[in-house]
Amino acid sequence: MDVTPLVPRNRTLIQSYGNGRFVVADTPYEGSVILTKESIIDWSINKIEELSNILLEEIIQCQSNADLLLLGTGKTQTFPPKPMLEMLRAAGLVVEVMDTGAACRTYNVLLAEERAVMAALIAV
Repeated sequence: MDVTPLVPRNRTLIQSYGNGRFVVADTPYEGSVILTKESIIDWSINKIEELSNILLEEIIQCQSNADLLLLGTGKTQTFPPKPMLEMLRAAGLVVEVMDTGAACRTYNVLLAEERAVMAALIAV
């Protein structure tokens, strides 16, 4: 039985990740990315320790209609400083922090459910 989720063609379904890249909607992307239902943006971060307010602003600018942000922090779950999380919450986002693999899988499930989700993913 096929359990592949039914996702509209114009959605940014993550097909794979690893080796410093993602494959999203049949297109490879090198490095970290920000995903919304319909867009993919390069994100200039290599590790969670580089996270800054400027990089958070890039997430907020991509927010569109999303109310949930999955923050993939690399190989391991690492929480950003509390003021940074508060900045995202002040922009109207519920933030879930997890390792990048978990964030990819969760994003695909929520995308298939047509939830208002976005992901900021640090490449592993």
